[in-house]
Amino acid sequence: MEAGDPSVGDAIRARAAVAIGAELRLAVYPGATPALHDAAQARIVEALLAARHPRWAATVEAPIPGPGRRSGDVLLDDGLDAVLTEVEMRVDRWEEVVREGHAKREALRAVLPARRVWFALVMPATRHHRAILAAHPEMIRAAFPADPFVATAALTGPEQRWPGDALILVTRHGALLPGRDAAGTAVRSGAVARSGPVVRSGAVVR
Repeated sequence: MEAGDPSVGDAIRARAAVAIGAELRLAVYPGATPALHDAAQARIVEALLAARHPRWAATVEAPIPGPGRRSGDVLLDDGLDAVLTEVEMRVDRWEEVVREGHAKREALRAVLPARRVWFALVMPATRHHRAILAAHPEMIRAAFPADPFVATAALTGPEQRWPGDALILVTRHGALLPGRDAAGTAVRSGAVARSGPVVRSGAVVR
């Protein structure tokens, strides 16, 4: 056992631990394989990955530095900006989601000093979520000040820089809905020059 013999069973290891006044504990950790929470979330992640421009490298279930074994749903990186993207199918505790997302963003900023690091929250435009947006417009704009139309243009186009922390609404199948801002009001026209693929009416137009 001291030589690292893998054939030594857990029962023998447990007895050896007791003999020296200790106890054997086993822990199970997530592996490197992405572990998305459910099929609906996986569909949205798949749609985002399909819609992104090739300049964005993507890491699914990206590890977050720091204590614990935290991860982000998708980390997008184009060499200038890194965007931690979290997909939430149903937000019940708004403050908790924002606080955790910002904490992960700050942890990434500490290890990616050459990047501008942002947090993007992606969620389906359900009646429940629209009610939250309508009830707390200023709080939501403060947490996610970036124009979602500019964010989706950055995701799908070749040149647009990522504009900052953004809340992006999608359909249940992951189609982008850039026509409204984080508080649910209409996005101003002419927000971004339309170069490359453009998201319009929930579809990527090339």
